[in-house]
Amino acid sequence: MPASLAGGVQAPAAQVHGIARQVASQQQQPASSAEQAAGLHNATGEFNCFLNVIVQCLWHCTCFCTAVMAWPTAVFQEHEVASALRDLFGQVCYQEQGQNPHQLVGPTFLRHALADLPGARFQVGEMSDAGEVVMVLYEQLAPVAIKANQPGLLNHRLACMTRKRCTAVNA
Repeated sequence: MPASLAGGVQAPAAQVHGIARQVASQQQQPASSAEQAAGLHNATGEFNCFLNVIVQCLWHCTCFCTAVMAWPTAVFQEHEVASALRDLFGQVCYQEQGQNPHQLVGPTFLRHALADLPGARFQVGEMSDAGEVVMVLYEQLAPVAIKANQPGLLNHRLACMTRKRCTAVNA
């Protein structure tokens, strides 16, 4: 069964799972000065910084990223935000493996998917709060993770990011 990669490119599911394994192995190796992660585009007036910081954090959470990249198309295709995040991860992975890993990747599809959500909290071209993005991503991805038989994925990986107060005790 084919799966969707960056830019809507169809690929065999085995290839997508291979990419997910490559993501995990790349993220476990320290980057040299010549080998760095692909950056996310944030042109003047786009105000993508609040979104980009969250995407970059999630990308570097190996277990989370690998799980998202391994989701079968049938699991996320009806969920615009999940589909856009997975596509963005695919683009970053492709860019990091390519000849020019320093070329920026655009978060446009994810930005528009968030803007299309009810409540108009993330309008394109306006700044928003990174903490709110984490909460909305959590809300949007939770049903997809359940459908992918990974109900604990978000609970384990994002629970600390969604707490209103830190429960850690200073030593």
